[in-house]
Amino acid sequence: LLLGRHHLVRPRWQSEQLRALTVVGLPVALAGFIAVIYYRVLTVMTSLLSDEYQTGLFVTASRVFEMAYAVPILLVTVVLPVMTVAARDDRPRLRYVTQRMTEAMALAGVGVALIVAGAAEPIVVLLGREEYRPAAPALQILAIALVSLFVGASWSPVLIATGNQRFLAVASAIGLAVVVVLGFVFIPTLE
Repeated sequence: LLLGRHHLVRPRWQSEQLRALTVVGLPVALAGFIAVIYYRVLTVMTSLLSDEYQTGLFVTASRVFEMAYAVPILLVTVVLPVMTVAARDDRPRLRYVTQRMTEAMALAGVGVALIVAGAAEPIVVLLGREEYRPAAPALQILAIALVSLFVGASWSPVLIATGNQRFLAVASAIGLAVVVVLGFVFIPTLE
């Protein structure tokens, strides 16, 4: 209404362009979707295999964990354009950036994991009140996974830049399958 019809433009993509975009984007979107449902699946499993109290504690711990997990995703998305150019034009630079990014993300992952594990109790009490204090051990266990998530996140832009994004979807699917199997084993026995 503000611009008028003569300023509107329709996309003019050809089917080859859409197909190429789908080949690149679909595995990344699938990996992202699996990452989103990952903890929801665990929450549903906990609600089915444990009691309401344990489910509440797990949900509290997993929400804090999800906030911490967003950090590496934000950090590595900045590097994707550099990685794409390096993958196309300068393989030694790609190796150098990958190595440095992996080292930096491993250190950051260890640091964030230590902070989350060390401050789990005050964080949980601050966010959920005193009654959620028993969720702190679950958050401490989840904090261990932050190291691998930070390192794994550092490799995602490399896989996308080199055209191997399908491995993101495969790794995410394998991770989800492992979580489901281990969830059925450990949730009922260890709550």
